[in-house]
Amino acid sequence: MEIKDFLFVISLAGIVQGILITAMILVRAGKQPNKEWLLSGLFFASIVIMILVTMVNSGLVHERRWMKTIEVFVTLLTGPMFYWYTRFQVEEKRFSSFQVGIHFLPAFLWLGMEVASALGPFSLIRLPFYAVIAHFQIYVLLSAGYYFSESYRKGRQQSQNWVTLLLYFFVFLCVGQWLRFAFVQWDALLLIVPSAAACSFYLITFIGLQRSSLWPKRAKHRKKVRAFDLQNRKLQQQALEVLMQEEERYRDPLLNRNKLALALDMPPNQLTLLIQESYGLSFTDYINRWRLQKVQSMLIDPEWQHLTLEAIGHEAGFPSRSAFYRIFRAATGKTPATYRKEKY
Repeated sequence: MEIKDFLFVISLAGIVQGILITAMILVRAGKQPNKEWLLSGLFFASIVIMILVTMVNSGLVHERRWMKTIEVFVTLLTGPMFYWYTRFQVEEKRFSSFQVGIHFLPAFLWLGMEVASALGPFSLIRLPFYAVIAHFQIYVLLSAGYYFSESYRKGRQQSQNWVTLLLYFFVFLCVGQWLRFAFVQWDALLLIVPSAAACSFYLITFIGLQRSSLWPKRAKHRKKVRAFDLQNRKLQQQALEVLMQEEERYRDPLLNRNKLALALDMPPNQLTLLIQESYGLSFTDYINRWRLQKVQSMLIDPEWQHLTLEAIGHEAGFPSRSAFYRIFRAATGKTPATYRKEKY
């Protein structure tokens, strides 16, 4: 089998694998935050490019202008999509539509000019394809720089399930693209880009499906989780205490089990098990215990006396006034106002 035929088989297998993993993500995306739709969009965009490049470079079809238009447009979208997926995963906060949309503007401007050039009597300046590739690779570098700088700034390894794997995936693509440009005269390497993408699909599928919180864990998996050794549990407990004591993660009103599990680089069900076995509490009770300790110290601290009771509850992490009063009274038998009056 010649090199070109071998790369063609790998590319086809990678396309099938990519379609399967994208379908699995879409099935689960309805129950997950909207950023998972962005993840599936990244996979879908990669598959579209792989299909077009494989069909044309293998000689199955002759390249048409509309095929090149789709390839360039999707490539211009992929870089910003990956950048914003990385930011959504790392920062866990909302961004304005303008902040996000401005990064996708070049793709739609180029598409508009391409359509106008195809339909109108005039010809516009064509964007060199290497400029499109450079645009994509700049966004990959920006995403990687942002991701690892945040890891360094926070002094710990980032634990987002798919970001690191996608970095590997796009690095594979970047290497394949530059190989194709460097050895453009070699027909045997026409399929180096889709075959490189196929290899990375295998890698991220194998690793990602084991690590990702997208997939439900079976009962037998939970039994394996329960067996994690005591030394590892002690290290995880210490990491959890650092997040609570030093970083005060409980003060985030939107904190949930998945976000805290991401920060600890462990599956959510393992975090629940860790809290239950270490403290005898549910996740909610554990977080509320920290919030109660914080709010009790704030109620008697002169530094916080200028704030209303509701504001103090919010500063301690309680998501609402009603939840604050209900939980505080259940724990102390007093209202926050009574407690402050008696202690201050």
